[in-house]
Amino acid sequence: MFKWASYFLCSFAVLASKGSWATLQDNNQTVCILKDAPNQCGSFCLSALDPMQTNLDAIERKQGVITSQLWALISRQDVQQKSLPSLDYELRRHTEMQEKHISHLLAVQSEMQALQKEMLHSILDVYKKLNAHQTLVQESLDKSITKEVFENRLEGVDKQLLTIGSTMAILMSRSVDQPHTVQNQSLQSPQASLQESLSEIGSEPPQFEQIGSRHFFIEHNLRLNWTMAAQRCRQIGGHLASFQNRLEFNAVTAKLLTGDVYYWIGMNDLGQEGQFVSVASGNPVAFFDWGYGEPDNLGGNHDCVDIAHAKMWDSKCADEERFICQSDNEV
Repeated sequence: MFKWASYFLCSFAVLASKGSWATLQDNNQTVCILKDAPNQCGSFCLSALDPMQTNLDAIERKQGVITSQLWALISRQDVQQKSLPSLDYELRRHTEMQEKHISHLLAVQSEMQALQKEMLHSILDVYKKLNAHQTLVQESLDKSITKEVFENRLEGVDKQLLTIGSTMAILMSRSVDQPHTVQNQSLQSPQASLQESLSEIGSEPPQFEQIGSRHFFIEHNLRLNWTMAAQRCRQIGGHLASFQNRLEFNAVTAKLLTGDVYYWIGMNDLGQEGQFVSVASGNPVAFFDWGYGEPDNLGGNHDCVDIAHAKMWDSKCADEERFICQSDNEV
């Protein structure tokens, strides 16, 4: 194809040259007549065809790219056509599962409605029975005692309750001042039992000693959990201790036993995690001196604060440890 194009262009050049030669003859000018056009015009024709050849190459490359893209599209189409049956199967399967699920939901809804009706009937039956029982009780009361007698008896019971409450208040106040004077075995309420247990712990209330500007009591022997330690401090007229500054903290820790010996103090975050308050004043704690990595709330139940190695640690409130009391409720 390239050879024929070369011949064509050379022939065109010869004709053009002949036309020019004829024109030049009329003007009495001399020209070079081509005797071997293919050989004499080869270079010219090649130079003239070079851009065309370049364009043809570019077109062929583009055609190759388009052909590749077309084959890719055909292949993709084939894959999609092959996957259509599986997609159709999955769609039918999903539709069947959805229909089964809807049927199951409808069945459950029907069962729930039936249970609701049954529960409603049961509640109505119970309500009727209660009304009937209430009527019988009222009739029995009306027959047994009059309204006036019932009110008089109720008033007497109220007076007895007030008397018992006053007596308990007096006994509780006495038990705080003198732990061994209250031994009444007839009052077995939880508070009385707790107070009686604490009364058996020690004899006379210990003496507070002045450390810095305040008074503290340090229990080196008895070990209690945090709640019982707080109750013991209240029993002797104080509270579990908190500290107002480092000077006071250092003065107290200097009197503690060394080593792995822990002392409860009056700080906890039982109300809100991370918000430590003083059990004595109910205010946020004024001074901390935590150990390394503390407070870590290890296990999610370290809510009470103790002292060891002259540092503060958060520990389980159920642990039994020594404790420190303060005489005031200002800190």
